[in-house]
Amino acid sequence: MTDRVEVSGGFRQEDFEADGSLRDVCVLEAGLPVWERLVRAVVESSWEHQFEVDGEPRPLEEFSVSEFFASAEDQDVSARLAVRVGEVWFDCFFSDVEEVEFSFDPAEIADGERFGSLERFMVWLAGACDRRVVMTVETTRHDDIPVLLETRKVDG
Repeated sequence: MTDRVEVSGGFRQEDFEADGSLRDVCVLEAGLPVWERLVRAVVESSWEHQFEVDGEPRPLEEFSVSEFFASAEDQDVSARLAVRVGEVWFDCFFSDVEEVEFSFDPAEIADGERFGSLERFMVWLAGACDRRVVMTVETTRHDDIPVLLETRKVDG
């Protein structure tokens, strides 16, 4: 018997009301190996993605996460990855090696029709990174904010 991953909670309209803030999909207990798994998984996925360093498009296949974070300590450099699942774009900035966080506009999910895109992305992200994934309101710290959705392993 193998574990499968699902998203707890389900769609609740109040979680996606446009209130001026984004929602965050966070990979918990991240680090360099998690970032490396994430980049490989995006490259291998069939989802459309965009990647840029300092605002310039770059091939994600040639990107070294470890080199980026090593040089980011000494230089003012930025990287952004956007992944499209269905009609929803999830944006991630490579700002902290200990935190993988994708943001999205809750208005894109507000009617519930695109909730499946969020569920697919969270389940895929949990499997790709081998970590628990949560959705919260936008914040700078995720350890003290209520979790709106989360992935969990279930017997399958």
